[in-house]
Amino acid sequence: MSQTTINGVCAKHAIITPTCRENRTPCAAFEEAISRVFDEYMEIFNQPGNENVNYHLVLTVERP
Repeated sequence: MSQTTINGVCAKHAIITPTCRENRTPCAAFEEAISRVFDEYMEIFNQPGNENVNYHLVLTVERP
């Protein structure tokens, strides 16, 4: 894996922690994070002037 730099502004950042995975299951934790990102996407998408913007969905791994 390599470091990345993504153009644009951070609209939503959802972190899936070990505690989150433990409390919900890995799959449920991922689904919750994706749901939060989706909700933000729809909010931004429906704003006037965003018809031609690009959206980046990025998964990064942060080692302890």
